[in-house]
Amino acid sequence: MARKRHTKSRYGCKECKQRHLKCDEGRPSCGRCLALERRCSFFDIHTGFAPAPRAATSISGSSSTPAAPPAPSPASVQGSTSGRADDLNVERYSLVHLELLHHPETHYGSLFGDAVEEARLMVDLIRQEALAVPYLMDEFLALAAAHKSTLVPADRKAFYHTEATRLQNRALSQVDLSNLDALDQNPMAVFLFASLLSQHVMFDILSARDKGGNDLLDNLVHCFGLHRGVRLVAGRAWPQVEARMLPILMGRHQLGLGNLSVIGPGDECDGLKKLIDSRPLSEDASKACREAVEILQKLFDEQRTAVSSGTRHVTVVQGWPVRIPTYYVELVDQRVPESLVILAYYGVLLHRARDYWAIGDTGTRLVQCISNILGGYWARWLGWPRQILDVDAPTELARQ
Repeated sequence: MARKRHTKSRYGCKECKQRHLKCDEGRPSCGRCLALERRCSFFDIHTGFAPAPRAATSISGSSSTPAAPPAPSPASVQGSTSGRADDLNVERYSLVHLELLHHPETHYGSLFGDAVEEARLMVDLIRQEALAVPYLMDEFLALAAAHKSTLVPADRKAFYHTEATRLQNRALSQVDLSNLDALDQNPMAVFLFASLLSQHVMFDILSARDKGGNDLLDNLVHCFGLHRGVRLVAGRAWPQVEARMLPILMGRHQLGLGNLSVIGPGDECDGLKKLIDSRPLSEDASKACREAVEILQKLFDEQRTAVSSGTRHVTVVQGWPVRIPTYYVELVDQRVPESLVILAYYGVLLHRARDYWAIGDTGTRLVQCISNILGGYWARWLGWPRQILDVDAPTELARQ
């Protein structure tokens, strides 16, 4: 009996290789990933936002400096080597897109998680800029489609979710986010695009229904890496758009670009400080964890003292991934217990923003999976987030 020929593509994306499938190598997302609504590894190569590789340093014992991630080498947008990106640009806009363009006009508050007036001003500004910038229009429609997928009946969700992915890929095929000098030509469009992309990526990753705790943690590591790249782009454009954006953003809180306003430091993270003090971490790991805890406490303080709680809940959640140290993300990627306990506290911030459409029950799922992964030995360090979210003890989860 002849053996079945192996169809895995030598130069295919990571997802197709893992499944031993033939990849069409389309950019910025291969056809299989686009059809199955998976995040394609080519997306990271195209944008230059791939998360840093795992460090080869020791967590405990002697200290060593983590290796710097390799410089990204995104594909050129204008010189795409695949016909897939070209195919995505053949058809421009349809009646479905007209529907999506109208959608933010009636859902601006829930779409952006802001106070109603500020959200309306944001929608008006984006629409005005997008009429002259196709990639911004595509991402604006993509975010609208993603939001609409959370509101329609179950039999329509897949349609809008797929259209959101398709429009996002089409937008990314038109702009090279790694070429910062070229992006300086239209800073407002770039800033708005980065803002929309960060929310869309957060929804894509956090809404993915994981098969286990490791899937959720991998998704978060991926999300953190992408958000750091988005912040580089938005931060570069910010000085040129600040005057127009400040009245809309109610200060420099969007994407964590400004200083946090803290009124009276809280004690939410005191337990984390004791944890780091008591553990034999390397110097680099200890420094990264302490910095992450310090940032986390500031975010709790901002959330607690916010005037507009709905707006700040969302802003705080977005502020975490763009501020934490890169090495801390590597520790999470390596499943270092201390870093996971810190991440469980971030789950409380996510839980408090659960009414925002892009977040939902991610906070509860995160604390549950970390509690289950770490087991009973770490239960006392997870007591506060488990109590806040009413999460079962790890021994009970393990029986399920």
